[in-house]
Amino acid sequence: MDSISAEFHPNERLLRAIWPNDGKYNQYWKCDRPSSACFKDRRGLSVNRTAGRDFQGVLEITKKSFSNSVIASVSVQDCKDINAKPKYLPSKSNELHSEIHKDDQCKCLSASQARELAKRAKIDYKPV
Repeated sequence: MDSISAEFHPNERLLRAIWPNDGKYNQYWKCDRPSSACFKDRRGLSVNRTAGRDFQGVLEITKKSFSNSVIASVSVQDCKDINAKPKYLPSKSNELHSEIHKDDQCKCLSASQARELAKRAKIDYKPV
C-alpha cells in the first residue's frame, strides 16, 4: 500500500461506525437518522478515512471491524464548513484511523458541530 498523507482532500469521506437503530440504542437515533450523540466523543471522534482509496473497499474494511454497526460518512469539506479538524492518527492495527476534533486544542466536538455532522451524514451501510 502507498503511504498515506497527513493532508486531507475536501472530497475525502470519513466513515463512522454507529450503533444500530434496533431499540437498544435509541439515544443514537432521531427520526431514523443518526442523532448528534453519534458524533460526540470526548476522546476524539474516531473515523476511517478513504485517503484516495476506493470507497467500497474502505467501507468493507470498516464493516469488518464494526460488525452489526451502521456505517455513516461525512466529507472533509463538511468538517471544514463547521470548523472541525480531521486529524490523521493511524494505529498499529488500522492505517486509515483518523479523528475529527473540535479544533486544535479540544478533541470533543461542540454540540452544534455534532448536530451539523449528524444532519450531513450519509448512511452508507445498515446491517440486515
